Amino acid sequence: MITVLTWIFLIGLGSICLYFFGIFDTCLDFLVNYLFNRHKTIRLRQRPSPLYARMADHNIELTEKGHKRALAAGQKLQSLIGKESVYVYMSPYKRSKQTWSNIRKAFSPLQIITEREDSRLREQEFGNLADLTTQKQAFADRDRLGHFFYRFVSGESGADVYDRASLFLDTLFREMDKGHHDPSNTKYNYCIA
Repeated sequence: MITVLTWIFLIGLGSICLYFFGIFDTCLDFLVNYLFNRHKTIRLRQRPSPLYARMADHNIELTEKGHKRALAAGQKLQSLIGKESVYVYMSPYKRSKQTWSNIRKAFSPLQIITEREDSRLREQEFGNLADLTTQKQAFADRDRLGHFFYRFVSGESGADVYDRASLFLDTLFREMDKGHHDPSNTKYNYCIA
């Protein structure tokens, strides 16, 4: 019993000495830093390789999983729409066109009034982030200035995307109000791919 108490006393005294000398803090900081960096490294290894380094964003194709999901989405949309007509707007991006191609399989050609590409329907353009020497500073600037308003060099801000999407919706509603899509049919649906 005395031996156990002696060990507890010595460990407690040693811990107090290490704490006051800063060794405990130094060791704890090292351990936390090591675990944080290890976790970060593991997470980076789990990410897919960046596609932008190999191919322009608008040319990236739909994955096999994306094709399957688009077919399922087509079935679901068709079950909701039934025999009503469809007017389709899509992005000019290759994967968007492939998505619509798969969705279209669930519809009769007679249901599709028209298919229309609109360049306003695209993802946010982040510019050229391939230059690793300026990338870190660009992200720091974005964090400092705000994600919504920061515009990457040769890219666009979230505010730019908002404006572009608003313009598209204005056009869509104006065309709907004027009966542009199908004046003889009072029932039609819109699909934006």
